[in-house]
Parts: sequence; C-alpha cells; structure tokens
Amino acid sequence: MSPFSTNGIIVLAQAQVPGKRLFQRRMLAYSAPVVAGAPLLAWTVAILPSAL
Repeated sequence: MSPFSTNGIIVLAQAQVPGKRLFQRRMLAYSAPVVAGAPLLAWTVAILPSAL
C-alpha cells in the first residue's frame, strides 16, 4: 500500500495508532523506495533481457 494512492491516504488519515505522525512518516519512508524501485525493477525484468 502506498500513501500516494487513494486507498493509502484514507488509511493514513483514519489510522488509530498512538503516534500518528510517526506512523505517517514511516509509511512515507516505506513507500519512497517502492515508488522509486518499482519502475527500475519492471525495466530490469521486461526490457533488459530483450536488449541482451
């Protein structure tokens, strides 16, 4: 789940956790590598083998 998606932002807004700010920061820290890494992984799997 990404906090940049519609469902993700709803989960962040409605989270019932003691440290809401900490939870939001951890979710953003988790999603940043996913957002950056997913296109690279997709490119590596789909494009790179056909280029070799």
